[in-house]
Amino acid sequence: MPVGLAATDLVYDAAKLYVANFASNSISVVDKDGFAVHEIASGEGPLKLCQYAGKTYVINHLGNCIQEVVEGGKSLAIPYRGYPDNLFVWRDQMVITSHNERSMFIILFDPQKESFSLLYQQDYPYGETRYDSGNVSFHVKGQFGDAIFSLTQGKVDSVERLWITDFLSGKLFILENQ
Repeated sequence: MPVGLAATDLVYDAAKLYVANFASNSISVVDKDGFAVHEIASGEGPLKLCQYAGKTYVINHLGNCIQEVVEGGKSLAIPYRGYPDNLFVWRDQMVITSHNERSMFIILFDPQKESFSLLYQQDYPYGETRYDSGNVSFHVKGQFGDAIFSLTQGKVDSVERLWITDFLSGKLFILENQ
C-alpha cells in the first residue's frame, strides 16, 4: 500500500500504524482493520516517531520541532539549534537527540509541561548532519541509496538507565537516576 515519500519510521498501536514520510512532510495513518490510509500534515522532514501515554509524537528533523500526530497537532520548537535525530521514552518523559555542525545535544522533553531541558551537550566537529544535504558520509540519496536514518540509537535497561550510542563520535552515553 502506498504511503508518502522516503518513509523513515513506523510505530503502531492497537488500531493504527503510523509512518513518517520525510520527503512528503506527512505522517501516513493506516487503519489496521480495513487498511485505509490517510495523511496528516507534519512539520518539515518528519524523521522519527514515538508513542507515549497513549499519544504518538514525531520529531521533524528539518523543522527542529516535536509534534503530536493528530489532525492539527500542536508543534513545539526545540529550543536548541540543530536537527533532531531520535526520540526515546525514558521514565515519565522523552529524550531527544539532536545535532548541528558543532554540537550534539541530549534533551529532556516533558510532554505534560511541554518543556525542554538540556541534559548534555558535546562539541561535535563532524560538520553538516542534515539528512537532506549532500554530505554522503552517512547518507546516499537515490533510488538504491543506503542511509542511516538515525545517528543515535537508544535502549532502556532493567534498572531504568537509558543507553545512547552515537554513530559519528563513536561514543556511548548512559543516563541514569540522580
